[in-house]
Amino acid sequence: MALQARGHTSSNPREELAKWMGARQKHHSEYVKLLTDRKNELFNVELDHGPRSDIYTGAQREFERYDQQFDRLQAVVRRPINNLNIAAWVFWLLALGLAILEAPVNKFLFDYAIQGTNLTSYLVSTAFAILLLLLAHLAGRCIRQVIAARRGPPHESVREVRKGPQNDDEPQTRSRGCVASGRGDV
Repeated sequence: MALQARGHTSSNPREELAKWMGARQKHHSEYVKLLTDRKNELFNVELDHGPRSDIYTGAQREFERYDQQFDRLQAVVRRPINNLNIAAWVFWLLALGLAILEAPVNKFLFDYAIQGTNLTSYLVSTAFAILLLLLAHLAGRCIRQVIAARRGPPHESVREVRKGPQNDDEPQTRSRGCVASGRGDV
């Protein structure tokens, strides 16, 4: 009677329960189908554009190849490789900014040296400042090359120096290690 008062027409509670269980099962299967479709769509997107795509795997292989090449170069030069690359326009903008900051200091020197107008003194001091910055940059690069060359080959050790050259055509190598301490490879 309570069921009839709420608007239910069925007098058998088992039939009512079966009806609700059927509806529940239908909606649950629709939900599972929706989740499966969503999973398949995500998998397809991952195959086309994600970690399983040809583009992504190609980029991953290229990255690994460049990473190995970077490690080999770093082992050859025996120093950290400067991988700070800035755009040329940023370099020139910074150089110009430093030259402008340095120009007033140099202006007083060139006022006395060339005894020209203010504009001439500023232009000459700015050009001189840019030249100094470029020379400092070039000197730093050259010093890094010289230091890397003086370190010698990366596989040189005290034992190889003590053995001497294998044949007469090979030059005697110098060790950068600690021979007096009695340690082996340094």
